[in-house]
Amino acid sequence: MTRVFVRCDYSAPREKIIEKLTRAGFACTPLAGGAAEEPRAGEEGAALLYIPKTGRGDWAEEALFLAESLRAGLVVVVRREDIPAAEQKLRGRGASIFAADTSPAVLAGALQAAAKAGERLAAAAQEIGRLRERLDCERIVGRAKVALVEKRGMTESEAHRYIEKTAMDERLPRRTVALRILGEL
Repeated sequence: MTRVFVRCDYSAPREKIIEKLTRAGFACTPLAGGAAEEPRAGEEGAALLYIPKTGRGDWAEEALFLAESLRAGLVVVVRREDIPAAEQKLRGRGASIFAADTSPAVLAGALQAAAKAGERLAAAAQEIGRLRERLDCERIVGRAKVALVEKRGMTESEAHRYIEKTAMDERLPRRTVALRILGEL
């Protein structure tokens, strides 16, 4: 079941929209107003349906904040006359923009596609986190190697071998061994 977060600046249509989406097989979660709220992040297969009052100047920033926080694909519904302004504000951000009179079937298809984009966003965010941790580890190990070369007179390859062997012998991650070396020297 596809999760759809619904942020609608108009209270009356919000309930109708959620009811229609629920009948169409979507799992809906309404989001209250304000970018200051803390949405739950990282639900796989999520889409954000955002229906803003385009007269508010900060609606585009709020939409992007929510989509990023939720790691969800973004579908924005505005009045037909506001489409050019919405496209300009959200250009290059991966948002799908539709007119308020778009058929429910087209909107449902867009939400399914946005949910697939949300899956890709969540996977990319996980990969970025993993790569950041790996890069951080390599930086720390590199600093430990430099410390061993400078303080203990080892060559770079000796320092590398020392860290590797210590990590294997003590069954510790290289990062832990490197931090210990940096703390000792």
